[in-house]
Amino acid sequence: MTFMQIMILFIIGVVLLVIGFVTKKSWLKFVALLPFAISSWQLVMLLGQ
Repeated sequence: MTFMQIMILFIIGVVLLVIGFVTKKSWLKFVALLPFAISSWQLVMLLGQ
């Protein structure tokens, strides 16, 4: 993944998290953790090269 793709995935996670807090849906907050986890993992892999 490129840096831009990682940042887009991170932004998607932020948007999902905000929507989850606004609508008070706990499952959406949980789903928002997936893009955060993937983008963090990929960023570590990218910077570790």
